[in-house]
Amino acid sequence: MTTTPTTPAAAERHARGFWLLAAAFPILMAYSTVPTPIYPLYQRHDHFPTVMITAIFAAYGLGVMASLYLAGHLSDQFGRRRMIAIATAVSLVSAAIFIGSPSVPALLVARLLCGVGIGILTPAATAMLGELRRVHRPHEPSSFASTVASSVNTGGLALGPLVGGVLVQWAPAPLRTPYVVFFVLLAGVGLALTLVPETNPATPANERPRYRPQRAVVRPGHEARFRSAQVVAGAAFAALGILTSMTGTFLAHVAHRSSPLVCGVVAFLAMGASALAQVALPIPNPRTKIACGVLFAVAGLGCVAASALTHPFVLYAGGAVMAGAGIGLLFQSAVAVGSAVSEAGHTGGSVAGVFLAAYIGITIPVVLAGLLTTRLSISASLALFCALTSLVVLVASIPMMRGASD
Repeated sequence: MTTTPTTPAAAERHARGFWLLAAAFPILMAYSTVPTPIYPLYQRHDHFPTVMITAIFAAYGLGVMASLYLAGHLSDQFGRRRMIAIATAVSLVSAAIFIGSPSVPALLVARLLCGVGIGILTPAATAMLGELRRVHRPHEPSSFASTVASSVNTGGLALGPLVGGVLVQWAPAPLRTPYVVFFVLLAGVGLALTLVPETNPATPANERPRYRPQRAVVRPGHEARFRSAQVVAGAAFAALGILTSMTGTFLAHVAHRSSPLVCGVVAFLAMGASALAQVALPIPNPRTKIACGVLFAVAGLGCVAASALTHPFVLYAGGAVMAGAGIGLLFQSAVAVGSAVSEAGHTGGSVAGVFLAAYIGITIPVVLAGLLTTRLSISASLALFCALTSLVVLVASIPMMRGASD
């Protein structure tokens, strides 16, 4: 159960902890996307086909899904801060492997471990942010903490490609320097965590329930609403996945813009729009927010598909930004639902259920899109994927909108 401070000093420690965690969370998330502009360099280094980039991307997604399913709920039993520290340690090991070797086997292992760390981190940090804020501001609506959690999550995802692109463009040893920088940053996160107060102390060993994989525990009567939030999160992240996994390949091989910095900037703008929309568009009505998210996502993906067939760079970048904004609004709505409908004491598990659906969306469809490039051109594969994802977003959002109107 969440601890409640009894003194102003304790409340202030929770306030500082909230902002420390809000600053650390995006660093960990940024590390997960820093390879985005580096993939073409890896491809040239080892001369592997485009489909191998999909395999490396899939290793990350599988790591996330496995850890969300097997360990995403463990912060409910072992404490939020402990699980975030474990996630940070796993990410440090991943960064060390990246630094040690740029070979394909090393990339696969490093990305798998990176995914494991993110799968442990996201539900624990999301739940902890809400608890820290609730202790400090007990009468404040939970929407503020949900907005911070989802925006720093996607904001961190946006920073990774930008930082990676800058370092690859101008720093020495481009296949290693980005990971050296993040190794130092991740070590700093580990130190900062010692200043964040625990909000969900570990359950005594003799009182812990028998271990079982992640299972969302939702309040009776809210199961359908939770499932619709999962589907929306998966559809939104499927769109995000295509923008992170295929941007570098499309720009380098179709749009003839091979600069890692350009690739990093485009990915940053798309994911940055996702984070910015959640903060700059504080739409109070949940149904209106979902409708706006659908509109932006579908229109943006339409522009990306058109650019894939006609190749204008500006249309691609503009569509990516528009789609990113829609993804942010949809993901924010899904996370808010997952947190709101969870049973007391099971917030981490329910939020993990939303993230698990999101990372299924960002992994399996993107792997299929990568395999499609072995049969169709990159342009045709990208356009077809955008069309199918738009259809899924439209259909999946309908039941969630109905639930929001109740």
